[in-house]
Amino acid sequence: MKFKGIFLILVAIIFQATLSSYNNNNVFPFLDGIPISTSDQYDYQAILLWFIPIVSLSFCFSGSIREKYISYEQLKLVREHSKAKWVVSQFLNITVILLIFTLSQITIFYIYSLVFLHNLDVISVFNNGFFMMTLMYYLTLLNLFSFQLFMELYYKSQIAQLNISVYIIFSLILAKKLVQLNSPKIIYYFLIPNYSNGLRTGLSYYSQSGTAIIEPLLGLFIIIILQISIVTLSVLKFKKIDMLKSEGLQ
Repeated sequence: MKFKGIFLILVAIIFQATLSSYNNNNVFPFLDGIPISTSDQYDYQAILLWFIPIVSLSFCFSGSIREKYISYEQLKLVREHSKAKWVVSQFLNITVILLIFTLSQITIFYIYSLVFLHNLDVISVFNNGFFMMTLMYYLTLLNLFSFQLFMELYYKSQIAQLNISVYIIFSLILAKKLVQLNSPKIIYYFLIPNYSNGLRTGLSYYSQSGTAIIEPLLGLFIIIILQISIVTLSVLKFKKIDMLKSEGLQ
């Protein structure tokens, strides 16, 4: 990831922290996410605010497989025949970057809260659900951006990025509509972005009874299985690409 990308993401996090303080006194609102029982207008504002750093990441990850393959990795792969190793390394890269991103986001929000939120409650911050919320948030992002990389094996980078962005926003909005319609709970588990919202998994300190739509342990199991599947399918797909033909990735 280039310096410009890192700077863009840091600015997005600081911007998110600044605006979030006007809506609530939660220390980590990005972990809490968007509640189910709010007005539609608040939902759209909260989703856009929550989405700001994530869409910045989406831009930075765009082309992680396609552009690198086309620009300078193709000859190296032909010579070394390390297709599987190369693909796995791209997923390992985003694993590390997302870990740094998540820890940076937590640090920036915590420092901001110490400085500007005078009623900071340490107990409400580092409660039993905090670490599970953080893990779910991190793994959900890893799952989503891994899928973006996977789609680049089939589509252009811009299309893959657009698809994942639309899926994230659509999933968060649709979940509330499905709750209002009393839809079967199994449908919620296809809306992966909701796994990252502590208010929708019941892990948040501010969760209210009956508002959770995702069971945390089941959700954790699903995204781990999905992550393994995405990496495996990506390796299998990449192995089928003819490295000597320019149309390998179209």
